[in-house]
Amino acid sequence: MGAWGYGNFENDNASDWLYELQGVDDLSVVIAALKAVLEEPSGELDSATCCIALAAAEIVAALAGKPLGSLPEIAQFWVCDKSSPTAETVLEAKVVATRVREKSELRELWAETNDFGLWLKAIENLASRL
Repeated sequence: MGAWGYGNFENDNASDWLYELQGVDDLSVVIAALKAVLEEPSGELDSATCCIALAAAEIVAALAGKPLGSLPEIAQFWVCDKSSPTAETVLEAKVVATRVREKSELRELWAETNDFGLWLKAIENLASRL
């Protein structure tokens, strides 16, 4: 796992995904990232997919008016001229956060670190903003 912190944007997968997000003007990339978790059978959520989906959920929270305090500049610029997400998209983002927190390869990887509690709090913070 290429991570430099426990935050939802502090890993290589989320960082790379943000650059992909810059190339679109709609929520298609965000929705696709959420669906990748929502449509995957339980217990088969790989860490890369989870990292990207959590970043997408952070974008949804930002669009809903409840951004992460340390939202990356790229994300700040992207959300500034976009409309609010639908209630369905917000709910899907919250389900994604819950699924990743409860059972995923990403959870297993963080459980092996000293920052597991901090990672859980970051996910809970995200879910509370959705």
